[in-house]
Amino acid sequence: MDARHEFFHAPGDGEFWSESHYLDVIGDGAAAHARIGFYPNRDAANVFAYLLDGTGTDATVYRLRDDAVDLDHVHGLTVDAPDLHFEMVPEEVGRDWRVAFGGTATRCESAADVVGGDGEPVAVDVELVTRARHEPFLYSGGADWPGGEDEDRYEVATRVEGAATVEGEETRTLTLEGPGERDHSWGRRDWTDGEWLWISGSFEDGSAYNHLSAWPAGYGPSEMDPVITNGFWFDGETVHAVTAADLSADPPFGEETGSEWMEAGAAPTIDLTLEWDGGSTALAVEPGATTPVDWKDEDTGHRAVLNRSPSVQTRDGEIDGRGWLENMTQFPE
Repeated sequence: MDARHEFFHAPGDGEFWSESHYLDVIGDGAAAHARIGFYPNRDAANVFAYLLDGTGTDATVYRLRDDAVDLDHVHGLTVDAPDLHFEMVPEEVGRDWRVAFGGTATRCESAADVVGGDGEPVAVDVELVTRARHEPFLYSGGADWPGGEDEDRYEVATRVEGAATVEGEETRTLTLEGPGERDHSWGRRDWTDGEWLWISGSFEDGSAYNHLSAWPAGYGPSEMDPVITNGFWFDGETVHAVTAADLSADPPFGEETGSEWMEAGAAPTIDLTLEWDGGSTALAVEPGATTPVDWKDEDTGHRAVLNRSPSVQTRDGEIDGRGWLENMTQFPE
């Protein structure tokens, strides 16, 4: 990958052109994900960061979210706002990064608390180092991608090491060590015009993957084939572009499932088969806790939710793994 893709890109036209950096990790008893996003044509930036004490449906979630960070506190990939700090720094371009975030988080005990931002304030601090397991995979080199280098993203499976500190009556330290996924995206990103499943995972045999299936708003795998299929399979040595995917969710993706997932943490189970030149695999996915991120247009009433969950996964019925996934659901007016 060209090293320039690690840094900021010249923005295209339109208010929805954005650029973002993301990292997740799932350990034995804790997990986290963090994202910083920029909308240069709107002079806007946001940060979503979540620390999970536990990975199952009973996990406690520490929520750090600022939909409109004061740009006076934004310096590239560093944010130093009064109640929020965030930093992503490359240690080796295209490979390893240091990621840190913290501040006054909201302690949430349910999915409804997470989406509503309800809970007691708690100081948290997270320090991570993420190390790439292969060269970043550009979606423009995958099966389906409507953009080119001017509107692209890359994905890379990683190993993450670090820890989190949670303040309280007794200060606690959570170990964050395990597989992760890092990505960087740039291009038009309108949360109102599509639905998708983005998913990644790593397995005990050293294999890993990332996959995206996307549909028009109001559709999903039970209604039609995806309009975008992309991602990679990493066999431990070589990265292969995914050429086809078949997936199903129980219950099916849609408004009812997305709402139950967002409000009650009732996530669907997912079966996913991936194919690439020379191979295929069947994955069974059981999501755990949910960290929903919602968006609402105050003028139209249109709402969308991105349900993001850690998951336990099984490959071909016998190889254990784990990872993260996100499902975008539209709720029309």
